[in-house]
Amino acid sequence: MVGGLIAKRGYYSVIDELVAAVYNLGEKSLADPDNSEKMRDFDMWAYAVRAAIVKHDGENTFENRLTDWDRLLARRMGIRLD
Repeated sequence: MVGGLIAKRGYYSVIDELVAAVYNLGEKSLADPDNSEKMRDFDMWAYAVRAAIVKHDGENTFENRLTDWDRLLARRMGIRLD
């Protein structure tokens, strides 16, 4: 489901919402430690979101993260990025 959301809406548009959802699930599971279903939900979502973040980070090198504005600013500062 996490991968589907990212594919449909884009990583940057959903990642904050996914992290917030995992945080909320964690809070709920801590509030009710005897409920193993809540802990399983938290574990499942936390693993899926973590995997998506790691995958995204691995696929995006520093060079791909630079915007045109970053490149322009670097040139003005005399920094070569190539």
